[in-house]
Amino acid sequence: MNRFLRSSPSLRRVLIIPYVSLVLVLAVGIGLLSYRAGSRAVENVTERLLLETVGRIDQAVERHVDESQAVLQVAFPSDMRAVRNISGHLEELRTRFWIATSLYPDSNNNVYYGNQAGQMLALFRSSSLGGEVRIKLSAAEERRHYNFQGMSGQLQHTITENINYDPRLRPWYTAAQNANADTWTPVYVDYRSHGLVVTRARRVLADDGTFAGVAATDISLAALNDYVNGLKPSPNGLAFIVEPDGSLIASSEKEYVRTIGSGQIQRLAATNAQSAMLRATYAELQKHIAADKNTAYTAKTFLFDSPDGAAVHVAYDWIRDDAGLKWLAVVAIPRSDFMGDIINNAALTGFAGAVALTLALLLGLFIVNWVVRDIGHLSEITGKIGKGDLDAHIKIDRIDEIGKLATSIEVMQSKLSTDKLTGLTSRAALIRSVELGIDRFRLAPEHASGFAVLFIDLNKFKFINDKYGHQYGDLTLQEVAARLRKTIRQDDIAARYGGDEFIVLLWKIENLEVVENVIAKLKAALSEPLACLKQVDGGNNTAVGASIGTALYPQDGNDAESLIKNSDQRMYQEKTVSRGLNNK
Repeated sequence: MNRFLRSSPSLRRVLIIPYVSLVLVLAVGIGLLSYRAGSRAVENVTERLLLETVGRIDQAVERHVDESQAVLQVAFPSDMRAVRNISGHLEELRTRFWIATSLYPDSNNNVYYGNQAGQMLALFRSSSLGGEVRIKLSAAEERRHYNFQGMSGQLQHTITENINYDPRLRPWYTAAQNANADTWTPVYVDYRSHGLVVTRARRVLADDGTFAGVAATDISLAALNDYVNGLKPSPNGLAFIVEPDGSLIASSEKEYVRTIGSGQIQRLAATNAQSAMLRATYAELQKHIAADKNTAYTAKTFLFDSPDGAAVHVAYDWIRDDAGLKWLAVVAIPRSDFMGDIINNAALTGFAGAVALTLALLLGLFIVNWVVRDIGHLSEITGKIGKGDLDAHIKIDRIDEIGKLATSIEVMQSKLSTDKLTGLTSRAALIRSVELGIDRFRLAPEHASGFAVLFIDLNKFKFINDKYGHQYGDLTLQEVAARLRKTIRQDDIAARYGGDEFIVLLWKIENLEVVENVIAKLKAALSEPLACLKQVDGGNNTAVGASIGTALYPQDGNDAESLIKNSDQRMYQEKTVSRGLNNK
């Protein structure tokens, strides 16, 4: 140092060197601080996004499962006894099966029953107006196929099979005949559509309480595949559903079946997928499942390094039900997809500190306060989002990388709380609103009033969608959303629950008359001709119409799931009654 001072032309030079060093250290320190705080905030958001996406997949599967249970319950109620000989009861079975396949024709359009005598009746809905009935009245005869139009339309014989189809030897029959509850067959490739199908089967008893036969319904997994195919959690992320043995059910990479040399369609194992990331994620998932001793089957997350050295965040959850379903929903996002802005921000902050020599101290203090304050605020906000508070306000007005991060989080909040197509409240945000309403009531029941959940299902949406196309189907949903917003009160909430289903949340309900008035207004609004179809329906003034089910809090449930489920069931009761009246 003394030698350096003696050789220096001035003391200024001596002071500049430590000064510049201090600036560089400060710049590096600020960059590291920004990177660390930003990483923590973004990783919190990423974990929440992963778990939220897995949860959405779970809900989609649960809806398919619930739909199949409802179809079987209509086709063959659990307390109904079966006759030993179906010959004199074909019309009765056919009517029930028609009604059952009317509930969810997109996913459950095939219902059938086989008994110990080798008899069988199956109804396949090929359209909303008609379908095919397959009948076998003795073990020795072949099945006969009949086409028909309408629930009670005349049967037109088409073919008689040239093989003896014995229902008692089929997987759905053997799986259910000794089961005490509904059961599932393995997933298989449908010979008609070449898509994946799984069958839910129910053991049916005779009047004397002994085994009589098996009722079953096929569930097409096409809609579930379409849903997962549309998921893109990040630019390079993926989502998939897989069985414990590794057989894929759905994938955002559109991999779940493959064609082998003979042209036969075969299920695809995750280990044979073309996507290297999918293969690596499944291989790592197997290790975690093997080491996981948690029998509660709750959602989990983990981090692993892919074969190319990239860090990948993964979330998975078990999908299970009382009938023996056991699948895995998995979402994976490379760490590089969400850390780019944070790395750039750290470098920019360090560079700015190094350049601004004359303002080093003031600029350093400003940057520390400016960066850390907002990053801390982002961390606090992401923590609230992680706990389900989708209404947390960010209040950051910046145009740099942290501003972009804040904007990205706001966009994520908006996507989580707003339905993309209709602009209504999203499903997740609606459930959160119901839970908050219940919490307010429980904390101060003397100052709070009950509320109502209205479950709305559009009556003619499938007809409109099929006849005029998805474009006009989307326009119909948007027009319905606008009418809902216009009809309800300002403080009430209108949400899109999924597909053509909506939920209206009515606050401050003092009596049932208020709910009935709102329902009447909603039905009147949805019974008006659709303006979006004016140019294409040939002057028919097509209206979509709706069936509405109601659940009141606290009378009809103590949580969001119970209230929505009860209002959904009442909606279907109304829809079933309405269809029955229309068919008379």
